[in-house]
Amino acid sequence: MAEFEKYSDQELSYLFLSQDKKVAKGSFDEFYRRHAPKLYTFCYKLLKDKNKARDVFQESFVHLFERIEQRGEPIENLSSYLFKIAKNMILNIQRKKVLQEVPIKGDRWSVFQESLEDKQQKELLDIAINQLPENLKEALIMKEYLNYSYSEISDLMNISRDSVAVMIFRAKKKLKDLLKPILNELEIKEQDKYGR
Repeated sequence: MAEFEKYSDQELSYLFLSQDKKVAKGSFDEFYRRHAPKLYTFCYKLLKDKNKARDVFQESFVHLFERIEQRGEPIENLSSYLFKIAKNMILNIQRKKVLQEVPIKGDRWSVFQESLEDKQQKELLDIAINQLPENLKEALIMKEYLNYSYSEISDLMNISRDSVAVMIFRAKKKLKDLLKPILNELEIKEQDKYGR
């Protein structure tokens, strides 16, 4: 819908309320086109389950549209509101989860003794990220995977920009600490392999 590309998200939210169904649908379609990929990535990275991520993703857009219709007025900072909806749904799912993730024990780490290929490195990183506290994991994913600015993350998490910077610093430090034993072991094996 090229005719709606020129509008900001704020302007699109006004158009959602148009009596002209074509305008309302076109504006919503444009907003969806802009934000769907990042929202799905956000949901999947936090849930690690394609079906649950897809459900939260779809329900977030439905809830957003229903909320605008109920209010009868546009919502400021619409994309932040959309991500807050998804974040709250994800938190509800995680609260209801009966079984907690089992911490990684010694045998599981032995998988990483061989030299890592890209897929294994990604798996290793995902395992480490899942060990982070929820707020650090969320901030890190928004910054590193979704390329959000500190200001955007600050809006989404309702914290100061400085707090976001501290959280991301802590998340990266914690990741480094989690990965250090494995990376050290790999470095030693690599040195042994080349006789250094």
